[in-house]
Amino acid sequence: MPFKYNTSIYLTLALTIMFTVMLVLAVHTRASYVELKSKAVVEMKKNSSKTIELLTKNISDDIESYAVNDYDKIVGNEMKLSQHLAIIVKDYNMGEILGSKVYISGKIRKSTNIIVDYDQNNLEHTELVRKAFFKQSKDILSSHGKVIGNITVYISDRYLQSKLNELIKDSILEFFLIGTVLAIALFITMYLFIVKPISDISYILTKQDEDGIPTDPLSLNGPKEVSRLAQTINYMLDSIKKSRLKIDMQNKELINERDRFELAVDGTQDGLWDWDMQNDIVTFSDRFYEMLGYEKNEIIQTAEGWNKLVHPEDLKDSNQVLRDYLNDQGRYKYENTFRMLTKDGEYIWITSRGKALFNDDGTPVRFVGFITDITSQVLHNEELDYTAKHDMLTDLPNRFLFTEYIQTLLNNTQENKTHMALLYIDLDGFKEINDEFGHVIGDSILIHVAQKIKNILRKEDFVARLGGDEFIVAVSNLESTNNVVPMLNKFLDTIRQKVENPKDKNESLHMTASIGVTFYPQNKEIGPEALLRQADQAMYDAKNLGKNQYHIFNIDSDMANKEHLHIIQDFEQSLISNDFILYYQPKVDMRTNKIYGFETLLRWQHPTKGLLFPDEFLPYVNPQKELMLNLGEWVISNAFAQFSKWKEAGYDFDLSINISAHEFKETKTFALLKSLLKQYPNISPKDVEFEILETHAFDDISQANKMISTFQELGFNIALDDFGTGYSTLTYLKDLSVNTLKIDKSFVMDMLHDRASLSILEATIALAEAFRCDVIAEGVESVEHGNVLIQLGCYKAQGYVLSKPMPSYEVETWLTSFQGHDIWEQNSKKLFHEHSSLYAIVEHKQWVKNLQEHIKNPDIYPTIPELDDHRCNFHEWLYNDAKKHFSKKVIEKIDNMHVKLHAEARNALSAHGKKREELLNEMLNTHKEIIETIQSQNSM
Repeated sequence: MPFKYNTSIYLTLALTIMFTVMLVLAVHTRASYVELKSKAVVEMKKNSSKTIELLTKNISDDIESYAVNDYDKIVGNEMKLSQHLAIIVKDYNMGEILGSKVYISGKIRKSTNIIVDYDQNNLEHTELVRKAFFKQSKDILSSHGKVIGNITVYISDRYLQSKLNELIKDSILEFFLIGTVLAIALFITMYLFIVKPISDISYILTKQDEDGIPTDPLSLNGPKEVSRLAQTINYMLDSIKKSRLKIDMQNKELINERDRFELAVDGTQDGLWDWDMQNDIVTFSDRFYEMLGYEKNEIIQTAEGWNKLVHPEDLKDSNQVLRDYLNDQGRYKYENTFRMLTKDGEYIWITSRGKALFNDDGTPVRFVGFITDITSQVLHNEELDYTAKHDMLTDLPNRFLFTEYIQTLLNNTQENKTHMALLYIDLDGFKEINDEFGHVIGDSILIHVAQKIKNILRKEDFVARLGGDEFIVAVSNLESTNNVVPMLNKFLDTIRQKVENPKDKNESLHMTASIGVTFYPQNKEIGPEALLRQADQAMYDAKNLGKNQYHIFNIDSDMANKEHLHIIQDFEQSLISNDFILYYQPKVDMRTNKIYGFETLLRWQHPTKGLLFPDEFLPYVNPQKELMLNLGEWVISNAFAQFSKWKEAGYDFDLSINISAHEFKETKTFALLKSLLKQYPNISPKDVEFEILETHAFDDISQANKMISTFQELGFNIALDDFGTGYSTLTYLKDLSVNTLKIDKSFVMDMLHDRASLSILEATIALAEAFRCDVIAEGVESVEHGNVLIQLGCYKAQGYVLSKPMPSYEVETWLTSFQGHDIWEQNSKKLFHEHSSLYAIVEHKQWVKNLQEHIKNPDIYPTIPELDDHRCNFHEWLYNDAKKHFSKKVIEKIDNMHVKLHAEARNALSAHGKKREELLNEMLNTHKEIIETIQSQNSM
């Protein structure tokens, strides 16, 4: 709907002027406000800085001499002379005398402007300083440079607000006076030079003749712009009068042109039409009526009558062609093809051509043309099109029509939010039958199968013959992909048939089908060709699985295979371009904090993905024996080269190298090691340890033991990596003469809050001791992890608490800066009584963790830990195992704290918001006291 604007221009301009004046003055006032505020803030901060400097100098001697009253008077005087909100002094000397950390005093200005002594326990005082505009603090130094106190000046915004209020009052008055003067001046000017001249023009334009054209010319007096407007309107009126005369002449010319056109068309056997567009009258020739079979009075001679003859399916497009032609003012040839209704109820195809006449302003006034019957030509083209898009043998759509139609099915599936299945059907053994019995038999089988497939399909489904014995079926509008399974079984049962042997009627040939299936939509957008390839691949899988069955395309498996292939290809190229890096992670003896070795770790500097860890590529590469052997040779050779450099630099530590099962079982590995020992004579084999995964070692126990012995005969050590994650048994471990057991990091990281992991650790350490193996724990990420390992009897560690793996060029710098953890060295010299308290600590930590998780996420962790302090496992330990080693006094102390902790837990569960947080913090503090008490009693 077009916008209607009826408001007076005088009122509009008046409002615009008023708004402009108000806006300019408002911007000016705002700028003044900001400037004044900024200057006032700077002045306040400057004054506070002077105050704090002066007070710091004046009261430092008083604080040193404990003269509290003296510096309190100084602070009071300063408050009276200034507008500060508060001055607060922290006296550390007086705090020591009074037995606290600090003595706090000062002055504060209350909201009533009365200055009183500051009281830190007074809520009104604390709220005033909290809401201060800003504050400044400075430490007070003694004559010897020691910090003996601190002074803080708090500034309120009362002075600032008073200044700003004065500015606002002045600005309102100024705003009113200036705005009034400007508005009056502008209103008068506007009326004399704009509103009145325009009103005069409007009055003259109201005097019109019978055609609505003004009779009098406009006056050219007035301002320059108004005079030009009047001149332009006069020119337009003259043009309209001349145009009326020209249109009359054109109408006469058009009638003559139509007569000549009719004579020319009579010989073409086409129907002529003439449309008077100003009066909406359409005139038809006799031949027009004859072509459609109507009498002259049977067709309404208007545009609406014409539209009733056009086929409803063609009406929209034909009218659009007409509109485009008229909008372009006849620049292009008008040609329109559509169907028209004959008197006997049939439709014929016609082509309509014509030409329109337009006024100077582009308005069409006449449109004359003719129609040609092209029905026979259209039917012939449709026949050719059908032949091009259908299989002549089975009369099914062919691949061309399938490709054209499938995109429509995909779009409908998306719009309707349903599923579509694409079935690729291939007949089993058809080629052999066709070759043996000829194409006649083969063609009859294909026709028979095509008809059976069509009989199964629903009206919304689509089938095409791709060629040979291959058919493609699109099953659409499925609510679920499972809905296609009954149809698949029906296809298999229907196609499965016996075909009579033409050479021996007593013998039958068996016909079956293999069907590949894929679905749409998928997680990633996919086109028709890719869908067809998926179904084709699934069909071949069905054949490889034994034929006479269907197989559904596995998207995840296909993507994984492609990703696998890309990784293998990139890996091969990186071996050539040397894109691998060795990192090194230190191993420490916690009894001495000495670094006794480094583990060699592989990294892949991928050209596009960046730095990759082994678990991101080795699972894909590991099945490729030759690639793994080449990689292993690179790792061992580069590790020996770097180790030799460290030996030359005087470093004395061991080096461990991970090897795969391929290298471990490959005899060529020993030839490589012998060669490297000769190449680097400063490396002793006893300083090198090879790490083999537990799962690889136990894969073939007899061969593994043989290979371990071969390594050890050369002087190398063998470590069993990730111990505890495989399927190790005491028998296997007894048969393997490994030098070191490496405890998997998953047990180490969980041992602080998981009893099972702690038990596995204790058992593994005992096994290592029983079989005379060294034992080292991986994944040590905190000092507390190390303390627990020491208590269990494991002294060698490796993990992030020491260092993350680092490239070789960082190792020497790290060695010079490493200091270790003194508490480990101290704890290793203590004699721990027993391990039950260690289990009690772990269980208690888990109890606290479970309670916190339940409180934060009750939906995810619905189970509430035991809240009765007499029924939990900790209470049972305290009055059984703990009594054997702790005194009665200590037991009572721990029990009291334990009872308190459970009470705090119950209170926290029933509380909410900030109160709950406070209770949880109290509970955690109690928990910490319990743990520290147990740990202090458990060693000597």
